[in-house]
Amino acid sequence: MTSQPGAPGWYPDPSGRGQRYWDGNTWGPPSPDAGTPKKLPRKLWIGIAVVFGIFLIAAISDDGSSNKSASTSSSSSAAAALSAPSSTSFPAASAARDGQFEFRVLGVDRAKSFGGETAKGEFVVVTLHVENTGSDARSFYGGNQKLVDTAGRQYAADGPAMFGETSGDINPGFSIETHMAYDVVPGTAVQGLICHDSMFSGGARLAVVEGGYATN
Repeated sequence: MTSQPGAPGWYPDPSGRGQRYWDGNTWGPPSPDAGTPKKLPRKLWIGIAVVFGIFLIAAISDDGSSNKSASTSSSSSAAAALSAPSSTSFPAASAARDGQFEFRVLGVDRAKSFGGETAKGEFVVVTLHVENTGSDARSFYGGNQKLVDTAGRQYAADGPAMFGETSGDINPGFSIETHMAYDVVPGTAVQGLICHDSMFSGGARLAVVEGGYATN
């Protein structure tokens, strides 16, 4: 049995909740703040809410910027992958494939005139075999095929000189043989072709062979 205090006064509450008054005979009511958690001041709560809001806005803004940056980077990478050839070298392979088309260089000649046109410099004339290895018809366009010299410069085919050369749709399993004429400065050392299935394809690199050897 718990012993009671003697003289009247404030003593530890027997229930363990703060202080309680003893009048000499009985316990009084519990102290008003006994067992009641202290409340934080209103201003402190407002300050905490403001700081939390600032951090939340900053986090959302940073995440949006990161996502935008990642999206931009991803789009740029995808565009680069679409437009850039798959390799920086020109392998001396017998054939190269881009999309549905398989390309083969059958021969290379140089001439001052071709197709009724006179070159400003000289024409590099590439005889090209193109086969549709896909499952549907695909249009071949000579203007999509670029000649590259040993300095990395790219040349477009000469349209007027190629007038009448084979182009247009190639059905699956069929092939064409056409001549690609490029007007270059006389003596330009050519390296290869960047062959395209379409103007949006990645491109396949194929070495150009002159005089029985690959120039790359």
